[in-house]
Amino acid sequence: MSNLQKQLQRFFERERYDKIISLIESLSEKEQTWDVMEHYIRALSNDWKHERAIEVSMQFQEQGLNNPYWHYRLGYSYFRLDNKKKAKQFLLQAKELADSDEILISRIDDVWNALHGKPIKQEPKTKYIMVDEELIDEMDEHDVGYIIYPLWFGVNIYESGDVYEDCLKTFSIPQRYVFAMQWYSAEVNNGGHDQFYWNSTGIVWEDALKGFEAIKAFAIVDILKESAKRMGGSPSKNRNERQDYLDKHQVVFDDLDDLYYDNQADMMELLILYIKENAKKFIYSGEIQIG
Repeated sequence: MSNLQKQLQRFFERERYDKIISLIESLSEKEQTWDVMEHYIRALSNDWKHERAIEVSMQFQEQGLNNPYWHYRLGYSYFRLDNKKKAKQFLLQAKELADSDEILISRIDDVWNALHGKPIKQEPKTKYIMVDEELIDEMDEHDVGYIIYPLWFGVNIYESGDVYEDCLKTFSIPQRYVFAMQWYSAEVNNGGHDQFYWNSTGIVWEDALKGFEAIKAFAIVDILKESAKRMGGSPSKNRNERQDYLDKHQVVFDDLDDLYYDNQADMMELLILYIKENAKKFIYSGEIQIG
């Protein structure tokens, strides 16, 4: 396998479609062979750039004519663009060419069922995750989610505090903190502190606070401490109890939301530095169930 192929494979494993697109676009025209451009089309499709994916695919009609994946990706992109006629045309051809490729046939069937408004049959799915020191050394903010991928699917925040704690036993303290900080940031960015505490994610508030203290994001520490104070000082790990408190006291967080938005860029730099300084605590290799 060439160095380019290794790079592309690594980026696909990390779901860094933006890097795949940039890397292939930086190649010379001579280097942009069909073998390489197949990866480019796949990355475009996964990155929701379906019009561009179709445009590039049609430049390789001769190579794709008997390739089931070429037809499938065109069918999928047309499906996402709500062009049902063309989606069906390419999906039918993909299935005819797929032969005994059960994985591809399953994907085709999923899109075909979605086209016809039928429920997709859900089979247990696994994903291989490898977080190593090389990945962490070259990481940026887009890699944080992948680095804690095992926790996204392995930690239950939707039941009790005991269940939450039990799920975290197999993970390191730094993993735990980053997981909590990411949930906090995602919720506050999406709907403010009110959403964070109202949803199941509020269960992580204490770990998020400890995490921000660990990475020395003191501006965020102050914001989160003040939000907890407005929730009675020590927000319940029980979602119903948090919701009751919010309803009863009509807690307002607008000023804290604004402060968070003003400070989150600096926080992300500190978060990445923390992961790099504790790289060994984030190493992971193995299959995880994702569905």
